[in-house]
Amino acid sequence: MNILITGCEGFIGNSLVGKLKESNNLVVGIGRKENFKKNAILKNKPDVFIRGDIRDYNLLRETISKYNIEEVYHFAAQPIVSICSNDPVTAYEINTLGAVTLLEACRNSGQNIKSIIIFTSDKAFGHAPIPYTEETPLDPKHIYETSKACQQLIALSFFHN
Repeated sequence: MNILITGCEGFIGNSLVGKLKESNNLVVGIGRKENFKKNAILKNKPDVFIRGDIRDYNLLRETISKYNIEEVYHFAAQPIVSICSNDPVTAYEINTLGAVTLLEACRNSGQNIKSIIIFTSDKAFGHAPIPYTEETPLDPKHIYETSKACQQLIALSFFHN
């Protein structure tokens, strides 16, 4: 399969890159790091690395079309809670509008996409008892968790739309 992973530089996203490459998939990663290939911390390199921003609609559309993407894993986010609290506009732009931009690019350019997995956060459920289910209400209180709850609602709205 041809797979797109946004946020391929993060801990979980990078681990997934390694797993998916084991099965001879073409793994395309989008990330923000300037010197990705020189970054010694990341052990798993996608087959194709595209430096860019999750909010760049044209880049996402071009990437999805050019590499005939069939599956998408969306990790790209501003995950640092203190940064989100100090800069809510950027947090919402990346975490919330980034998801909208990706889903819209998939809708308009991803005729071959079979699945889209959006990774949010358990923080979106507040202090609800574990395990969470589809019936567990969202109960975010702070910027980061609210932006991740928004991702869940956005994904659901695209699914139903």
